[in-house]
Amino acid sequence: MQEMLSAPVFRDAEVLAGGDYLDAAELRWITVIEGPVENFIRPGELVLTTCVGCDRPQLVQMVAEIAAAGAAALCISLPEQGEIETVPEEALAAAAARRMPVLTLPWEVRFAEVIMAVTDRIIAKQHAAALAEPDQLLASVATAALEGAGLAAVAEALETMIERAIVILAPSLHLLAHGALARQRLGRVLDGWESRLTELSAEEAARIELSLSAETASWVEAVPSLGLGPGMAVGARAGRRVVAIVYAALDDDRAFIPTLEGRALSQSAIAVAMEMLRMRAAVAAEERLLQSFVWSLADGAAPTREVAARAVLLGHDLQRSYRVTLGRADGEAAATSLAEGIGAELGKEGIAAARGELVLALLPDADPRSLRALVVEFQERQPGSERASWGVVEEPAPLADLRLPFRRAERLLELGRVLHGAGTVADDEQLGAAVLLGALAEDAEAVAAARARLEPLVAYDADSGRDLQGTLEAYLRSHGNTSAAARDLYLNRHSLMYRLKKIESLLDCSLENYEDRFTLNLSLHLLQLAELRARSGSGGSTKVLESRPGLPPGCG
Repeated sequence: MQEMLSAPVFRDAEVLAGGDYLDAAELRWITVIEGPVENFIRPGELVLTTCVGCDRPQLVQMVAEIAAAGAAALCISLPEQGEIETVPEEALAAAAARRMPVLTLPWEVRFAEVIMAVTDRIIAKQHAAALAEPDQLLASVATAALEGAGLAAVAEALETMIERAIVILAPSLHLLAHGALARQRLGRVLDGWESRLTELSAEEAARIELSLSAETASWVEAVPSLGLGPGMAVGARAGRRVVAIVYAALDDDRAFIPTLEGRALSQSAIAVAMEMLRMRAAVAAEERLLQSFVWSLADGAAPTREVAARAVLLGHDLQRSYRVTLGRADGEAAATSLAEGIGAELGKEGIAAARGELVLALLPDADPRSLRALVVEFQERQPGSERASWGVVEEPAPLADLRLPFRRAERLLELGRVLHGAGTVADDEQLGAAVLLGALAEDAEAVAAARARLEPLVAYDADSGRDLQGTLEAYLRSHGNTSAAARDLYLNRHSLMYRLKKIESLLDCSLENYEDRFTLNLSLHLLQLAELRARSGSGGSTKVLESRPGLPPGCG
């Protein structure tokens, strides 16, 4: 940590506690967290936080938990005019007890800059042996990598050295970057790249990726399906995993010189891997901040200055309107995968965030697509998503007022799972009156009153083995038409009339009275919904509606 503080990004950092431990604090990686700590921190990590959403006792607890997790150090950036102006002494004491340094940074310093500076130094340290060798990573490529100039700068540095057109691809074969020489010599190929890529089958794409990702620079034949001619290629690796592909085109009559050009290409793969790791770390940190931010709005965070500041930091407008869908997957790993998949469907302007088994997805109101149709189509295409359930709210709301549509989507999700089982995509139009019943069924007094009103009928059915409750449901469902009810029950009209009289006697009511019919109908629906929720919560089958078809039209 002492070495890290020499980086320019820490120029205005202030060490609040643990200065004597900086030399001993071994720094292995960096992470961003806003709480809860849980198991998100590994030993040796530099932890960044803004403490947004914490009061002083919560901050003290969070610092203690971060120190207990074995963090290398904690760096706090407090918002201007925030609820907490200084780090409490109790928090500093908790850090000192665990020999963890605590620093502060000005609010203006972006976490993305800190992340890039730290990952640059860590990765450079890991590759120090390679950089020390005279024939390793020529200076221009090394400089482009270590300064974080980006993949295009690495490609151009390599083009300058070997005078070949350089293209950098993702393992999925999507175009990541290229040099100026590649633009000059392969312009048409690059312009039509993505359209050609969509025409490849998954099997062909996998075959091409394997042929281009050798561990050392190797000769490759032409790839006509992508418009590439023969050349040399190498896989950029982080550990054993290919994170990118570096391709050099043989676009003139000069033959490759493996001892020179092959070595330069192989060593450039290290620079590309460094840049990919840095980019991944920055993206992961920003995604975690975004997820924390979106969920805080869904939970009802007030639009304070801190919330507004975080919105600006993440590039989102609190007044922009979105349509909301909430999904539930079978487990946290499935939810993470679901969030990635639906996020790709939403596009760059959409937002998708997972928390536990839930996935919150937002589609901008300006997007003309139907959110429900988007989710249904995604459900049909995405392998493993068929058991995920969704609640969809098509009515747009500003990001600052996310709590209300979130709660509505949450209720639709729950009702859809209760009434139709896992895999349901539910909205207001599909569930109809069940939405209102669902709200009423959350009132324990209302459910108790409905149960008391029907208790004589339920008790009679239990003692006699009759199904007068089913008779009453059929009668009410047919709007009091005894002939229709008799047909539904396979009874003659005389038998039906006898049963209805018995019901009136047990419940002390008149089925010809509108108020009585309304009260009984509502009571039946509330009890059925409460029963369905109980069965769903206990792990039983949720598809029980077929045996009790008394819910109103639109509920099933």
